[in-house]
This record gives sequence, structure tokens and C-alpha cells, in this order.
Amino acid sequence: MATYGYQAIGQPTDDPLVPDPAAGFGGWYDRVVGVLRRSWQSLLTIAAVTIAGPTVLLTILTNVSYDQNAADDWNFRPVVGLLAFVVWIGAAYLGSLGSAAGVWAITQEAAGRTVTLGEALRFGRTRALAVWGWQILSSILIALGICLCLIGSVYFAIACSLVTPVIVYERTAGIPRSFKLTHARFGHTLSRLVPLALVVIVLSCCLGAPSGLSASISGDVGRFVADVGGGLWSAVVALPIFVLVLAGTVVTYADLRARETPLSTEQLLREAS
Repeated sequence: MATYGYQAIGQPTDDPLVPDPAAGFGGWYDRVVGVLRRSWQSLLTIAAVTIAGPTVLLTILTNVSYDQNAADDWNFRPVVGLLAFVVWIGAAYLGSLGSAAGVWAITQEAAGRTVTLGEALRFGRTRALAVWGWQILSSILIALGICLCLIGSVYFAIACSLVTPVIVYERTAGIPRSFKLTHARFGHTLSRLVPLALVVIVLSCCLGAPSGLSASISGDVGRFVADVGGGLWSAVVALPIFVLVLAGTVVTYADLRARETPLSTEQLLREAS
């Protein structure tokens, strides 16, 4: 395998994951596009196994946790709601497993290696619990930020955005390390993650398209069919979001870390093992 990496700022090579520190936004964009071209099939397969199924089930349970009575009022079903919460916990773990597996797959394919689903999931299991725990804490911080103000939630979302690659590569405390990387060059981080977030928001808006469908359909069977359709739609939209977010965060992590110390795909490959 060729030797990649940056020996110093301003001395670029053709590393597939680490942007040239002197190349600006274009270098970051080129690396993200490169990840998408190399790894979209692997990432979609991983997402289909770890994201799609739980998304469908969780959407259905969330919808049926409320039932509409004759007076057109909505009543909460606590048992179904509790089941939905349990499924959410399990889905969060599977999502963490899928994210760790996806980071591994991106790294392997950037180094020119072939990736199989089984290998990716086996690696994902070695990091899944740590990623899951730190992602739960990140979600709590973002929720607290929402309680404070919208800007607070955006701030925590950006600051915690690199938790998964930090754990996969460095196996250290996810949130503190993510905070350190993003705060060292916060404006630089924003210039990468805000465009990525805008694309994700546009895709996420599609999730609401069928959300009110079941309310307009009479009969339990009809509403259940609509709920299933809504769950499938949510899963379909979640797949490209997973691929795009993972590609963007891995390249952003490599970009910020390379500005601390020389970094290469070869080094990331050794760390993700």
C-alpha cells in the first residue's frame, strides 16, 4: 500500500482520508466525495442491517402508542410507549454498532482493502458499547441544549459530533476528546459540518412526509398499514443520511487531528484494529 499522510502543514500528499491542511474546504469536500464513491455500498449494507429494521419497528410503535377515539382525541398507550422506549434503547445500540462498523469499513476501503459485512460487524461489536454510552450522553447534552436555547443544542451537537471516530481510532473518552478537537478550530469545524448538517436537514424533512397519513385513514387495519408504510419510508431516508453523516464526520475528524500532528490513513488503519 502506498504511503500517505502529511509530514507537515503545506506538504500535501494524496491521502484518501486526510485532507491537505492547505487545501481549504475543497480538500475536505474531495475526501468526503472519495469516501462516498469507495464505500457507499458497504455503508448502505451496514445501515440496512443495523439501522433500517429498528427504524421501521420504532416508527410503528411510536405511532401506535397513541390511539384515536371517537371524539378525535388522542390517547397515550403507556404499555406500547414503554415498549417503544425499550426498542429505542436497542436501536441506539445497534446504531452505535453500525456506526463503528462503518468507520472501520471506510478506513479499510480507503487503504484499498476489501470489506465484508461480517468483518465490519465483528469489529463494530468491539466498539459498540463505548460508542453507545457516549452517544447517549451526547443526546442528553443536546437535549439540555434544547432546553436552554436552540443555539445551545447546535453547539453541543457540533462539539459531540466526532465521538464515534474518536472511540474507534483512539479508544479514549469520546465527548472530552471530541470537544478538544472541535474547539481547537471551532470556526473551521463549523465550515465543514454546517453544510453537511444542511444537507441532512433537507433529507430529514422527507421523514415527515407520511407522518400524518394514518390519522387521515379510518379503521385500525388501514392505520396500521399506513404506520408500516411510514416506518419503511423513514428507514429508506435514514440510509443515505447514515452514509453521508459517517463520511463527513470521519473526514472532519481526520482533518482536525492532522492539524494537531502528522496523520495518515495507514496510521488510522493500525488504530482501527
